[in-house]
Amino acid sequence: MSLEKKYGLQPLIPFSVKSLAGFIIIFMIWQGGTLLWLSLLHNLIPATRSGLPGLITLYLSFVFLILGVFLVTRYFFKIRFRTFLFEGNRPDFRKFVRYFLWYLFALILYLLVDIGVHPQAFTLHFDPLPWLGVLLITAPLILLQRLLKRFSSEAICTVCSDH
Repeated sequence: MSLEKKYGLQPLIPFSVKSLAGFIIIFMIWQGGTLLWLSLLHNLIPATRSGLPGLITLYLSFVFLILGVFLVTRYFFKIRFRTFLFEGNRPDFRKFVRYFLWYLFALILYLLVDIGVHPQAFTLHFDPLPWLGVLLITAPLILLQRLLKRFSSEAICTVCSDH
């Protein structure tokens, strides 16, 4: 089995000092690049310090995560980045979704730990009554829309089959 066939989104890289060092390098490139990026943009464009522009600049900083993964897989593990992502010719989107869900789970866990450690930094302003009202109104409408669509498509099919 060639080296390119063994690697993908679930690589056969054993947990070792080298893989731990690769993770640390990725983390350093990601966080260091993000800090440099945010400090540069906050100084050049002060509007990016808060609100939607701040969120957009934070999301754009994930380029450094991709750069870190690229550099470590290419030069540290000597694996082509395309082979690492796609395992050959086609991307496996189920693996992308699985890893994205693990990432989302890690973010939620991080947020819960942050709320537990620093509860004074968070305020909860949530009124469930408007949401409940919207749910009570829209849920039957969605069911009605689905039923009407099904009956209209069946009516069209019976008209088409008669001719």
